Amino acid sequence: EFLRNVEGAAKRVLVFGDMKELGPREEEDHRSVGRAAAEAELDLLVLVGESVRWTEEEAIARGLSASRVLRSSERGGIGARVAAEIAAGDAVVVKGSRSMRMEEVLEDLRRALFAASAGGRA
Repeated sequence: EFLRNVEGAAKRVLVFGDMKELGPREEEDHRSVGRAAAEAELDLLVLVGESVRWTEEEAIARGLSASRVLRSSERGGIGARVAAEIAAGDAVVVKGSRSMRMEEVLEDLRRALFAASAGGRA
C-alpha cells in the first residue's frame, strides 16, 4: 500500500521475504502480495524464500513484467543486487517474517550503497 501511494520516487521497489506461520492462509496471503505488487506497477519486486513463488506467480499473472521480478531462495547477495538497481530518490520497502531475517538484507543493502557512494571504499 505504501509503495502504491508514494509520490516523487523515481523507482518503487519491494523486497519481500516469506511470511511464516500463516497456516492454511499461506498461499493466499502470498498471492495477495503479488496482486498488490502488480496493481502498484512496481518497478522491481525482489522475492526471498520459497513461499514467495506464489507471490511471483500472481504478480506476473496480474500483469507485472517478469523482467521486473527477481526471486532467490537465499538472502545472500540480495542487498547488493538491489543496490545495483536503485539510485537516490528511489523508494525501497523491505518486508518479511522475522524468521526470514530481512534485516540482514537491509544491512547488506546499506553497506552496498555506502560502498558505491564512497567510490568502492567501504
